[in-house]
Amino acid sequence: GMLLGLALRPIAPPDWVLSAISRVGGTTVPLSLLAVGMGIRLRAPGRAWRPLALGLAYKLALAPALMWLVAAGLWRNTGPVAQVTVFGAAMPPMILGAILATEHGLDPDLAGLLVAAGTALSFLSLPLWRLALNWM
Repeated sequence: GMLLGLALRPIAPPDWVLSAISRVGGTTVPLSLLAVGMGIRLRAPGRAWRPLALGLAYKLALAPALMWLVAAGLWRNTGPVAQVTVFGAAMPPMILGAILATEHGLDPDLAGLLVAAGTALSFLSLPLWRLALNWM
């Protein structure tokens, strides 16, 4: 498919083809979010509380702190690029990670809990990281 696309690159497709591809492509994100959301069973973590706590602590606190140390300490960069990098590292676990974990037979319940709890907790952690970046 990729070779065909590269071979046909100089040829402009008709507008109706571009429109159809755009409409189909526009459904990708909502459908994947719906599929993952339907597959998430939000329940008490049970035995998974420790991996859940470790994963959230790493993703919401340790990863951005490490990026801060690398950016400011190792690279001596405290400008906007470093700040965006640290803030990006502080983002909650991504839905794509939960999709991949589910597809590869990893713990889908834990992956779903990481995404759901991480997104909820990021409403608290991201403003704190933004305040902290004022001193970077």
